[in-house]
Amino acid sequence: MKIRNTFLIVLGLIVLIFFGCANFAPIVRTKAFTKPEYSLDSYKYILILNSSDSYFETELEISKMFSSLGFFVLNEREVKKLDKSELNKLLYCKISYPFRWGDTGVTISLYDILQQRIFSISGERGNELYYPSKTDIVKKFYVELENIYSGYDSKKEINLTNYYNPETIEKSEENLKQYFNKNIASLNPIEGIWTEAKNNQYRIGIFKDDSSKNRDFVAIILKSNSIFWEPQQVKIELKKTAYNKVYSTTYYMSDHTEQGTTLHINDVGMLEMELKDNYGNFIIVNYIKNYPSDIDTKIGGKFDISSDKSESIGSGFFVSESGLVVTNYHVIEDKSIINVFLPTLNITFNAIVALKDKNNDIAILQLSDFIFSDIFSISIPFTISHSSKVRLGQEVFTLGFPLGEILGKSAKLSTGTINSLYGIQDDPRVFQISNPIQPGNSGGPLFNRNGELIGVVFSSLNAKFFYENADIIPQNVNFAIKSDYLLNLISMLPDESEIINRKNKLLGKSLETQIELLAPFIVNIKAK
Repeated sequence: MKIRNTFLIVLGLIVLIFFGCANFAPIVRTKAFTKPEYSLDSYKYILILNSSDSYFETELEISKMFSSLGFFVLNEREVKKLDKSELNKLLYCKISYPFRWGDTGVTISLYDILQQRIFSISGERGNELYYPSKTDIVKKFYVELENIYSGYDSKKEINLTNYYNPETIEKSEENLKQYFNKNIASLNPIEGIWTEAKNNQYRIGIFKDDSSKNRDFVAIILKSNSIFWEPQQVKIELKKTAYNKVYSTTYYMSDHTEQGTTLHINDVGMLEMELKDNYGNFIIVNYIKNYPSDIDTKIGGKFDISSDKSESIGSGFFVSESGLVVTNYHVIEDKSIINVFLPTLNITFNAIVALKDKNNDIAILQLSDFIFSDIFSISIPFTISHSSKVRLGQEVFTLGFPLGEILGKSAKLSTGTINSLYGIQDDPRVFQISNPIQPGNSGGPLFNRNGELIGVVFSSLNAKFFYENADIIPQNVNFAIKSDYLLNLISMLPDESEIINRKNKLLGKSLETQIELLAPFIVNIKAK
């Protein structure tokens, strides 16, 4: 009896497995869509957009299929070279592979430049365990297209002229930078030059628009990697709300259709908004600010002291025996003549800009006709430390030339502590320091007590600006760019190895001895 029961159980399992496996075979069901009153014969070119899913590599198969049907398959570079009059003959192909239960397995869709879906075909799941074969879907797609596409026919061409009449504002990036620099103390946080964070597809300029009652700010395209957008076209319209850094927004999609949304500046200073894609899914779009620095807008502009307003002054320091000197970019910005004065030796050298980082306000200068051994009898004594090693409350000091030559030609010492590991609104690029800083200190080195460089002094809060706008006078609220951003620039230099592997000769020495060893390598910079 036991053997009989066991046999029946085994037989039953075999039957279940057999019929179960029979159900596992995928059943390919397809459905096609064609936009009414549209003829595929009015299209001549195809752009296949890259799939977001690398598992299904159907692009090559589909490209061959389009070519065999008579389409010209183009890449994005070739599409950008098309004359505008030819773009209405262009279709672009999207392939999607959703992996949610109950959804379509593979969808291949064709859109025109207005992002209207002209044709699509989908392969549906035949059971709960299988997706249809991609090859079967491509074959079905080919059959369906072959039945409705006879080849390009100019008589069936569709007029999309209205697509090319978006609003334009004739401002260049240089125009906007001049506006931002002139109004630096009064700019709204939204104003500036921004780049799309995900794929750098758009670079936009946002500025105040007093000419329109329907918007407070407007964003125009400065640079675009999209075939559907050109410079100076309006991309975003914004209105202020009752909430700070929150804006009611009209965003123009890639097909120039508009979406209403809300845009805000998030905690890390990025623009953020929620939009719907072509499939109705919500997506988050972010933009990163490139210009001006948020620090610049909060301090009310960088200070400068000079009897000649066309001349700027600052401090700097040697980083290489090849004659490389570090300072702030704003000290030498737009200047054609740069002089570097070595006060301990009473020698002046001409210099040119070797490398620059505008966004982080750092410049590396190259001295002309410079031979280290002819000038110095000792080597550069300090090393550069990574910013991550700096701790809150750590003692720091800087050497520089506050107030230019008003206080004399020798470098002046300023001591203090790290007040914060972040700058204004928790800017991660910046240390806040308590060291007294004056105009002329810009570009000077910030050292810890081990004689390691940890930052480049660049600014203090503009007391006049804060008194006039907030009725407060800030005391010793000063800043330095973290050394990591200088190390990023140094990594581009042939001298990198010499600079990074240098031995620290200041470790364990008194502050007085450290200053004596450092002083020859601290320089005064004048630029005009």
